[in-house]
Amino acid sequence: MSRVYEKSKHFRFLDLPKELREEIYQYLMPQPTNFSVGSVFTFGIRPSCRKSASPTTPYSISQICREIRYEALFTYYSSTPFTFDFLWHKDIESARRWLACQDETAISSMRDITFRHGSLDFEHHALILVDLRKTAVSVLDPAFKACLEGKMVHIVVKRLQAIVDGLSAVDGRTVLTKDALARMFDAAGMMFGVQWPAGRPVTLCETLY
Repeated sequence: MSRVYEKSKHFRFLDLPKELREEIYQYLMPQPTNFSVGSVFTFGIRPSCRKSASPTTPYSISQICREIRYEALFTYYSSTPFTFDFLWHKDIESARRWLACQDETAISSMRDITFRHGSLDFEHHALILVDLRKTAVSVLDPAFKACLEGKMVHIVVKRLQAIVDGLSAVDGRTVLTKDALARMFDAAGMMFGVQWPAGRPVTLCETLY
């Protein structure tokens, strides 16, 4: 029996081809792989993940060593769509708390970000998509009862695009930073709904023009 042990060799996980390691990381990912932060209101917009997910590392394998942690976080954050619901004032607070729990390695890997906007009167909604692969910001499923609402979303899109355009690239890949994502939160936060004291539901843009 001792001879068998003598002939056996240690096999390191990092000795596997990178492509195979990435498949293992994908297999270990939490399901579903759509992460949502913010409100529970839907406003008729296509559903996103409503289950709470851990704001820390996605799986225990990332605790083994620095190299594996980087690969695991990159695989998770680069392949997971992140949705931030900015429907009322507490949503941006939730987003900021979530961001405070993340590290730069994780945030730099994010590729797909969606800001979901909806007013308290259920008359306005839109999805603002930030695609860091194409460095593009676009609007999906917009519905505006008032022209000012559409104008505000247009302003937010321009501000988000300016932030994306200011990001640096490493090896041809756009790198997001915590500071840049925080500024995106500030820009998208211009859209969340407010309630007038008289009880008439309005949106923030109506108070700006």
